[in-house]
This record gives sequence, structure tokens and C-alpha cells, in this order.
Amino acid sequence: MTVPLVVFLFIWESISSINAYTLPVQCCNPSDHVPQILYPCNNTIEALVGSKLEITCRVLTELHPTVPIIVYWLANYSFIEDYSKSARVKEVHTEGRDKKAAYVEVDLNFSEVKTKDFEVNFLCVVLRE
Repeated sequence: MTVPLVVFLFIWESISSINAYTLPVQCCNPSDHVPQILYPCNNTIEALVGSKLEITCRVLTELHPTVPIIVYWLANYSFIEDYSKSARVKEVHTEGRDKKAAYVEVDLNFSEVKTKDFEVNFLCVVLRE
């Protein structure tokens, strides 16, 4: 199974480009509950250079998980803290649940979008220990 994650649409004057990335996902045991990325999936995200931007990775998990779920963002396969040492780009983690399911959300907040961000593969990673 292949899960599309984030598509960035770069608009600057008359220049535009789109970068799409996919991640192959393998299930080890079909009977196990596999967390599901609800967002982003098949989305185009528009961003203007110099603007603020928030991208949320929302993951559906079991209502009462027996195994911890870890969700985080990578920038070109590096941790966000290593990509943006000045905290221009940072993660904010939240968890929630309703009567039927539980969710983990990790926001990727850009205090200012820069041109170099459009050359980076931002990837939401979900791990089940």
C-alpha cells in the first residue's frame, strides 16, 4: 500500500512547482490494528513565501491502545529540530478521543515559509512500538 503524504504547491510571482511524495507502508500482521493517517492524504497545500503555515498530521488510533503510538515529522529524513534550529519550524503534539476512536495530531508550524522549504520532503511518520 502506498500513502501520499504532503504535496506542496510553490507560488512565487509567475513561477510555480509541485512536489508530491509517497511512502510505501507495509503491515506486519493484518490482524493487528494499524494506525491510519487521516490527514494529510492526497492534499495540495498552498504556501506563500514569508507567510505562516500550519500542517496537521492527524492519525486515527485504537480507542484504548495497548501499544504506544509515536507520531512525528521529518524534514529530508532529519528531525524537525535539526532542520530548523532557530525554531522557525516546530512541532506541536496533541491527543484526543471521542466515543469511537482516539487521535494523535502533530502540527508542523512554520512561523515563516522560506523558499528552501519547497525543496524539502516533509514526512509525517507514525510508529507503533
